Amino acid sequence: MVQQLAVKLADLPLDQRNLAGAGSMLGSAGVVVFDDSVDLARAARWQLAFFEAESCGQCAPCRIGCSVRRAALDRYLASGDPRALAEVAEDVDDHAVALPSGEDSL
Repeated sequence: MVQQLAVKLADLPLDQRNLAGAGSMLGSAGVVVFDDSVDLARAARWQLAFFEAESCGQCAPCRIGCSVRRAALDRYLASGDPRALAEVAEDVDDHAVALPSGEDSL
């Protein structure tokens, strides 16, 4: 299994050779940068909708989890209550193949 990138490697150049040497990879090579004017919850919802449509289907937590997470984020956006996200995030982190988990991952 490909390893997630640890925070201590935050300065590692994002290219195939360096990431492979660290036991990781870019996957779809998506890097998104926002300034402070972006509503991160709405940006996350947009990105979840994208992944929901573009999932490779390799693992159920991603294939099904993207739509479940998007629905949870919709509930959060409607209510402002972060508890709408907690259980879903923990479940997907514990089981997905491609999603990073843990406090020390990037």
